[in-house]
Amino acid sequence: MAQAYADSIIRRIPQFNYLPQREFQAIVQTFELRHYNAGELIVQQNAHSTGLYAIVRGQAAIFYSAPSGITQQFGTVEVGEYIDDEALFYEGVETASLQATMPTDALFLSREALHRLGTYYPLIGQQFSGMAPVAAGQAAFAGQRPNEVVLLKTHRHVWALLRWLPIPAIVFGFFVVMAFTLREVAAFFLIGGFLATLGLLYYIFLEWQNDEIIITDQRVIQIRRTILAFRRSFNELSLDSIQETKVHMPPNPLAYTLGYGTLELRTAGAAGNV
Repeated sequence: MAQAYADSIIRRIPQFNYLPQREFQAIVQTFELRHYNAGELIVQQNAHSTGLYAIVRGQAAIFYSAPSGITQQFGTVEVGEYIDDEALFYEGVETASLQATMPTDALFLSREALHRLGTYYPLIGQQFSGMAPVAAGQAAFAGQRPNEVVLLKTHRHVWALLRWLPIPAIVFGFFVVMAFTLREVAAFFLIGGFLATLGLLYYIFLEWQNDEIIITDQRVIQIRRTILAFRRSFNELSLDSIQETKVHMPPNPLAYTLGYGTLELRTAGAAGNV
């Protein structure tokens, strides 16, 4: 695996993002590259957590087995995403299983190896000396419960962002047509079209980024924020209340190529669906 590619994935992990280059490279060299076949367990529910996993190739699915004996899939971990960062700080119990859905490579950093590294690098030792993940006292999201562990934070599929790109393209095309029509003020329309297109692209990106799906060891949370309407919606389902999951993929080649669709979680009674 190219070193630069591994570096870029590890840099996305908040705990390592602001480390000096010397300490960061020491951590990068401590990661192990592990290979998993399709169907092989990466993490076993109820086992002791040992460290952080970052997916660099393939895909893995998150499964939760309820006390009732029902096992449900609640999401996937894609390339560039990671789980179990809290295991770098303290030993816990895995609240869900992670299973490779295809041949998968994962970078693994054990808590034990990281703490050994801290004896040689004081800055690493200070940062990973049993404090809470990311930053002491900070919740991973607004409304997180004191004893709640985040398993996955993700956004909607990137297709939810890409499908809006024709709008900025149409706006820019309109300004270009106006520039050729009114040549004496062509520069005004070209500059205006460029700025308007950039503004629309930035707004579309913010709308996509502001929508989150969060899976914890207790519930599934859907957060939607609408910038222009100043509106925020917060929907949640308890893991124990979920009785059925359905995945619907649109019947077109693009959906299968990009891997997007709709995941519906259903409950009984008035708990609602997400």
